[in-house]
Amino acid sequence: MCRVWWALASAHLGRTAEAEAALEALLAEESEPALQPLYGTHAVLCEVLRLRDDLRGALAHGRRAVELADEHGSVFSRVEAAAFLGAAELADGDLTAATSVLERALALARNRRTALWYESRILATLAGAKLAAGDRSGARALLSQARELVDRGRGWRLGAFDVALAWVRLLASEPASDRAAIESALGSLDAVTAELGSDPYRRIAALERARLAT
Repeated sequence: MCRVWWALASAHLGRTAEAEAALEALLAEESEPALQPLYGTHAVLCEVLRLRDDLRGALAHGRRAVELADEHGSVFSRVEAAAFLGAAELADGDLTAATSVLERALALARNRRTALWYESRILATLAGAKLAAGDRSGARALLSQARELVDRGRGWRLGAFDVALAWVRLLASEPASDRAAIESALGSLDAVTAELGSDPYRRIAALERARLAT
């Protein structure tokens, strides 16, 4: 498990190729399928590949992670796998698949009071899917919950980036968008990015700012 999370940390420090290689090596060593959801190897590899923009690979490992978690895993591993797969499905543009897997994960986490570590991230990703489908009011409601969790210091700190990014995108999508509000949200996104020190997140934040400047 330490090796899995070391790989994710390495990816956020910009060493995504090294992280991918470490996780692939770990998978080769894990001959017992039941160990893979326990350690979250496929799920974290899904996330690392998404951060590398390798969506095909991310989806393959994310779907395998969900399959193994459903067969052998705990409630925590099922929620974790779904959270990472949902982000990859959204990045790939499959809004139906993203919404389905994320809604199931959110319901499972809340009903079983497990893996709420991922709740803010799931909410933010689900809001992104709603927004992409044109449901701004649904996205806003989900983000309201996610922002409250972040403000209370709840959940995975990396999830604060997902929430801040989704908030920027929601504000920018409004028909009569408020430029001052968008700039304030971008400032908050930059602050979270600086705090986390994630190389992929810096790149994503810079791309979002550039997109909104055009």
